[in-house]
Amino acid sequence: MKTKLHKRLITDTAVENTTQTFHLVFAIAPVLAAIVTFILNRDLHLFVELGLIVIVVVANFLILWLRSRTEKDEELSLFYTFWTNKLLPNQSGDQQTYDVCVAIIEDEARRYFHKDVHNKFKKDFAHEKLRDLLLKETRERDVTPEETDKLFVELKDDDLYFRSVNVGTVDDADNARLQRDFKRRLDQSLNRATAVVLVRTTALDEKSWVYEALSSWGYQNSEIPILFAKDPTKRYSDDQTAKKFLSIPDEPRSLPWHLLQRGQNRAKAWRTQATYNRAMAWNIFYLALLMVYVGVIWIVTQAMTQKIVRDGMDHAVSTERAYRVYTSKKEDQTFAVSYWYRHKGRPYVFVTTEIPHNTTDFENDYATLIGCAFVETNRVIEGTVGTGKNGVMNVTAYDNYLQEVQMPKCQMKKLETSDIKSLACASYDDSANSAKTGTVGICVLTNDVDNNLFGEDKRKLLLIRVRQFHDDFIEKIENNGAVALAQRQGARRLVY
Repeated sequence: MKTKLHKRLITDTAVENTTQTFHLVFAIAPVLAAIVTFILNRDLHLFVELGLIVIVVVANFLILWLRSRTEKDEELSLFYTFWTNKLLPNQSGDQQTYDVCVAIIEDEARRYFHKDVHNKFKKDFAHEKLRDLLLKETRERDVTPEETDKLFVELKDDDLYFRSVNVGTVDDADNARLQRDFKRRLDQSLNRATAVVLVRTTALDEKSWVYEALSSWGYQNSEIPILFAKDPTKRYSDDQTAKKFLSIPDEPRSLPWHLLQRGQNRAKAWRTQATYNRAMAWNIFYLALLMVYVGVIWIVTQAMTQKIVRDGMDHAVSTERAYRVYTSKKEDQTFAVSYWYRHKGRPYVFVTTEIPHNTTDFENDYATLIGCAFVETNRVIEGTVGTGKNGVMNVTAYDNYLQEVQMPKCQMKKLETSDIKSLACASYDDSANSAKTGTVGICVLTNDVDNNLFGEDKRKLLLIRVRQFHDDFIEKIENNGAVALAQRQGARRLVY
């Protein structure tokens, strides 16, 4: 089919490279994102990945769109067909032409089909046209033999060609090597073939490597119809490869119709495959949109979490500075503040100024001072580690009116992972239900036994700050999900 072509801005090679290398972006994106993140020293990994993928997708679609716009073809519109799943009917008004090369593979010792087909569609056809022409010419004048030969040459159809590929006798018993060699020969002999016909004979059945080589070639040239011609009256070997190919009678007159039917069947198969590919492309597109949507939600959630954490750390640093003023050793480098909240029934660290911080959560019981503050809320509890029997002592507790209360079950055990000597914790919950997730707490601690953290002014400050912590953060924490220090995987600890 002739088509009117404009100058190609996008070549076949560009389109082929686009389709074959597009998937590599999904492997390259994480590597480039890691490099950019390392160079800029900022957590931009997901942003760079999504950005790179979006840029490549847009560029690929632009290449294909330019190709469809610059190559005018009345039978093909890439984006129209992709969008509607309909191939354009031909309405060009051009003359239908053809350039057909049918390759015929035969055993060298039993060649007959190529000659029969050539005589039927080349020689006999030319003679019939020559006869009709001569009958017309001889009515008007005598035609010389030289003119007859010249007319026969001019009437030969050069657009129809039957190429003979013969398989000779070989002594090599290595079928694998014979298959490779014949495959290379097919690559050269069938480079312009529009159809392939293998004439099956009993002699050719003994050369099974021919069938294997043709099958391998067919996988690489699946758009070209391949037919096996054989004599219906003869029996052939039970070769599994040969049985997979469609067979036709070795009758030259029916060959065009078999090829036409096979071409139509292959066109339908390609149409079915194209429809499936289109459906898969749309599914991948929708999946990519979903992934982008989830990614955006995740990024927004992470940004919100980080903002809550930063604000919480600012609040903790402010509390540490304010509380340090009341301590007996203001230069104590081990003095720190930690903010806690109830998560999954246990007190977890929200933010802390303690460096290093090895403990992220405790049991919700009386075994530790922090646990006590969450079992009995709205308390200020003070204790010093290691002054009691076996390192265990009863602690002093106060209610939210700073009145001393008895908590005989509450103990403060020395932690194996910490050198804490003194600790004071205040908790707050606006509900009488101690299991409510809205419980929060603030603890001040030191490793210096000479630094006094206890006193009424200090307890007042803790009560004020823990209520501020509750009012400013508990709703954000609950709405944003778990943002405990132990849950923020990969998050950098903010140090002031």
